[in-house]
Amino acid sequence: MTRPLAISVAVSGLSLLFAGGADAGDTVKFSPYGTVADQCAITAAGSTSRNIDLSIAGSDTTIFDIDCNLPIAIAVTAEHGAFQPETPPEHAKDHTASVDYVAGFTLPIASGVWAVSDATGASLTGAGRTFAPTGTQAATPPFDSTLTFRMAWDTPSSTLVAANYRETITITVLGRDIAPDLGF
Repeated sequence: MTRPLAISVAVSGLSLLFAGGADAGDTVKFSPYGTVADQCAITAAGSTSRNIDLSIAGSDTTIFDIDCNLPIAIAVTAEHGAFQPETPPEHAKDHTASVDYVAGFTLPIASGVWAVSDATGASLTGAGRTFAPTGTQAATPPFDSTLTFRMAWDTPSSTLVAANYRETITITVLGRDIAPDLGF
């Protein structure tokens, strides 16, 4: 009878050995991460320099492609605030030598079409103006879109002095990281 008892003890000892090994262990935590750099770019979809007739009322539209991965605002700055002669002729003081304009743009965004209109050229000079959509940052999530910039002018009230007229507009797309509750 002793023999069966020895076998029983050996089996019991063996099962205790395995049970002790199952309780041992180790835990490792790790946190992989990645970053995506801010990106906001604007490029002209076509020619940005055209010869336009300023002697009669008209308008001019230029298309830009925008590619951003964060909410945006758009800054517009005008060099003169009106079309002016590149080199003013000597006899210009007695005649009309500038053409005022209004400008604006449209840009499709998640919440609809963002539209700015009737910004006078004069209001865009100096530091220019920065436009931001209404609502929260969700209004302009990361996107690829097309900005349509439009300038319009009336027929001058008197004959323009013969010259090459020019205006330089600078459009800057500003990527913004704004808390959702602050809005734009």
